[in-house]
Order: sequence, then structure tokens, then C-alpha cells
Amino acid sequence: MSLIYALNVTQLGLMDTETRMNLVTQNITNADKPGYSRKEYGARYLTTTGVGSVPIRGVYNGSINQFLVKSVVGDVSDMARARTVSNSLDYYAKRLGNTDSGYTIVGTMNMLFASLQRLSYTPENAPDKAQVVNDAQAAAYQFNALSGEIQKLRLQADQQIEQSVNRINDALTQINTLNYKLRDGVNNDVSIAEFEDQRARYLQVVAEELDIQYFISSDNILNIYTAGGQALVNSTPHVLDHTALSSVNSTVTYPAIFDTIDLDGVDITTSVRSGTLAGLIQLRDTILVNEQAKLDELATTFMDEINAVLNTGASVPSRNVMTGVVDGLLPGSLAAATGFVRLSTTDSAGVVQAYYDIDLSTTGGTVIGIMAAINAFPEFTAVLDADGQLQISAVNPAHGVAINEMDSSVGPSGRGFSHFFGLNNLFEGTGSENMAIAAYLQTSPDYLAVSVLSNSLTLAVGDIGVSAGNGATALAAANILKDANVSFSAAGGFAAQNTSIFTYAEKFTSNAAYAAALAENDYTTLNLTYEQTVSLLNNEAGVNVDEETAKMIELEAKYGASATMIATIRNMFEALLAAVR
Repeated sequence: MSLIYALNVTQLGLMDTETRMNLVTQNITNADKPGYSRKEYGARYLTTTGVGSVPIRGVYNGSINQFLVKSVVGDVSDMARARTVSNSLDYYAKRLGNTDSGYTIVGTMNMLFASLQRLSYTPENAPDKAQVVNDAQAAAYQFNALSGEIQKLRLQADQQIEQSVNRINDALTQINTLNYKLRDGVNNDVSIAEFEDQRARYLQVVAEELDIQYFISSDNILNIYTAGGQALVNSTPHVLDHTALSSVNSTVTYPAIFDTIDLDGVDITTSVRSGTLAGLIQLRDTILVNEQAKLDELATTFMDEINAVLNTGASVPSRNVMTGVVDGLLPGSLAAATGFVRLSTTDSAGVVQAYYDIDLSTTGGTVIGIMAAINAFPEFTAVLDADGQLQISAVNPAHGVAINEMDSSVGPSGRGFSHFFGLNNLFEGTGSENMAIAAYLQTSPDYLAVSVLSNSLTLAVGDIGVSAGNGATALAAANILKDANVSFSAAGGFAAQNTSIFTYAEKFTSNAAYAAALAENDYTTLNLTYEQTVSLLNNEAGVNVDEETAKMIELEAKYGASATMIATIRNMFEALLAAVR
């Protein structure tokens, strides 16, 4: 073997060792860098007769197991969906409180129950009437507030969908850029392996937001598709499109109002199955919609049952003008009616000034027919106001109007006369979102109808028709909350059922806590799976500083040996030159 050949071989070995040392140094330096994979130096060897194999070229490789990467991609999608749902439901359950909390739906119902019971013993006590109205207002506020929280969470979900779409689009663009850098690239430069690390990180970013499938082509191009097969990255990035709303209420739904999530002009909203995006869609369009439906069913039943009881009653004093809360009525509106209703004018002490029993079957089953029957009596005036609400007035401004529904049945649901028009309602509104106290009680709680207009056949003018000391209606209103089973329609995953209002409210509250617990367990399990997969990947592709340090010591020794060999060959050259001279 010539000295020149020996020198070349030794120099190649020295350069190879130096490159390996640089690579080990890079590994140690980036050991704690997220997403960094251990870089390894490979070599192609030339076998020379009589002298064995010598390295002729270094090759840099990332130590990434692609099967583990694929597992991480799937696991991170499942984990992200569960995490998104769990975080939202945990917040919601805490906001809802528990069945023992004071200022919650259950708590305010308890307070209303107690104040109604107290009022049943002292129905003539004005402060006790005011307390009932205040507690009813607190209950309405809780319904409003919780509905607002549900809609706030839906709005946040919609806005986070837009943020998720933006993260996906940014990652797809970065992957496409890296694809161009890696296309047809020979894996012989450390930057190539680093680009592959970056691309793998962006792939996980996409997978965390959206369930995907992918493959790497023969020219080292990462191709990504949705789980449904639509291209996200092939020769170009295909970005998603979604614009979030600025406000949301219970009437806002997908796809009627919420913007779609479009990919190349195709709505993929309903095809997203995993990832943060799926969790957000599930919250916005299903989970929280169901919570609103259950809350509205509770609110409307609660309002209707309390109103139904109070509309059987009368107040002392009575209002001179009674205005119903049911609006939009027209003179020709159908109001099929049967049975009798008693209308009376009373003074401030509840003494009857006049009264009439009206046979509703003679009214023709229309609003105008009912008003005509009332207007036939000189002491009353019945009209529809500007909002289409029935308004019954006592002609004498010193008198008030009292009603006993008797056996009246009005409308398709067969409500009592006063209840059908909402003349003595405590609550008004169509659901939890707009539930409120009737306007007349907000200013004058004394008009709360907790007494009863006598239905005696021998009632006469001058008799006390409405006794201020009669708290039967207040007691009945209290009992309807806890002691009576009422009918609830199927709503938000709850089956139709007959139970008390209070029990339904407790079920609603406890079900939210249970759902939050299930979501947390789901997230915990999937997160553990994800972390274990990531740990396996890190163990295989990550940097072990102790191992790299040991390599460095070994390489330093090899470097020293190569340097010694070069020095020896140099001395041999010098000796040869001296001999020639």
C-alpha cells in the first residue's frame, strides 16, 4: 500500500470521525428540543483488496420509526377531541353547580318553594309577596345566566373552530414548503433530516386538529388526506375555510346560520370525526344544543306549571287593567272554548261589585267572540292591545278585575281561561333564554294572585269575593314544585317523563356533572395512550445524553488515533524524502 493511499484513507477516517463528533455534539445540544430526533451518521463502505472496508461518504439519518409516528398521529387526534370536550364540560358543570348549591337553578327553586309556603300562611303580607317575586326573579336570572353560559360556550367553540382551521392551514402550508425542500433529496445532509423532523412536527399539528390519513411518496413527498379521502396536501396545500360568528343564541344552528367548514368548496363539517376540530363541532352542534334543549324543557314546564296554578287565583287588591302575556293574537284567532269562567269587579278589599259567569261555548271559538262576550257586560272592557295581547279592564277605575277559571277550557291544549291568555302569569318568556317576571309584578308584587275568587253559586254583590287571608293558590304553587308529578317532553337526550319539577332540575344538574366526569375519564384514558406512544417514540428517536457522551469519548479516541496515524505517515514521507536526497 502506497503512503499516499494510506494518507487518503486515514484522512477520510479523520473526516468521518470529525463529522460524527459534530453530529453527537448537535444531538447533545438539542436533547431537550421538542420534536428533535436523534441524528445518526451512516456510511457507505468501499472494500479494498487486502485492506478491508473504508468509509467513502457519510449519510445523515433521522432515527424516526414511521410506524410509531403513525400511531402518534392517530392517538393525538383522539386525545385532542376528548380533551376539548372534557375541558368545556368541566367548566359547564362547575358553572351549573350542584344540587346543594344556593344560587343555582335547584337552589333558587328551593328558595321559591320556601317563600311560597311562607306566603300561604300570610297571604295578606305584602313583604312576603315581594319575597316570592324576588325569588322567582332569582330563578329566572339563573335560567337566563345558564342559557347565556351555554351560548357563550357555543360561541367560543365556533371561534375556536376558526382558530383550529387557521392552525391547520398554516401547518399545511409549512408541510408543502418542506415537501419542496425534501423532494428528490438525497439524505446526505443534516438539514434534510432536520427538515423531516419539522415536517413530522407539522404533521402532528394537523393530526391534533383533524383526523387524517397520509403517506410519503417515492420522491419523499408527504401526502395528507382527510379521513374521508379529500386531499389536504399533495402537489399543493388545500386550505380549509371557516368564518366564526360574533354572537350566538339558541336559535343559531348549523348549517342554517353557522358557517360551514369548507375544503375545496365542499362542506366537511359533519365528516370530521376526531381531533380538536371534531370536539369543537360536537360541543357547538350537539352536546351544548342538547343541554339547551333540556334547560328549555325545564324552564318552559316550570313556568307553565307555576303560571297554570296562579291563573286559578286572584289578587287582593286586583288590577284595574289585566293584560295577558300571550301576544300576537288577532280578532279572528281560533280559541276553541268550552265551560264557564267567572269575571268579577272588586274593590281594594276584595268585595264584589259585580260578577258574571260566561258560557264560553257561546263565543264561537274565536278571540273576537270571547271579547264580545266580555264586552256585553257594562262593568268590563275587553280589547287587543298593540302587541295582540288580551286586555280586560274594569270600567270603574276604582275597581279591579278578578277571575275564577272554573271549568273553562280554551285552545287546543285545554288551558283554563286566564292561563290561556296569561292574565295572572308570574313568568313570561318562551324558554330559559328570555324567561322573566311578568311586567306588572315587577312594579307591583301586591298583584300576585295567591288568593281565590269565590265560585259559590250564592255569591252576591257586597260579599267578600276574594279573601286576602286565603293562601290556597300560594300553597298549590309551592306543591307543584316538589310534590306533584308533571309531564316533561323528550329533550336533549332525556326521555319523556312524569316527575316533579324539582326532581327534573336535580336530574338536569347531576347529569351535567356525570357527563363531565365521563368526558374527563375518556380524556384521561386517551391521553395516557397518547403519552405512552409518544414515550415509545421518544425512547427510540430521542437523545440519550449518556449514550451520546459515551460516543463522544469513543470518537475522541478514534480522532486521536487517526491524527497519530497522519503524523506517522508524515514522518515516513519526511524519511523517504531524506533518503532520496
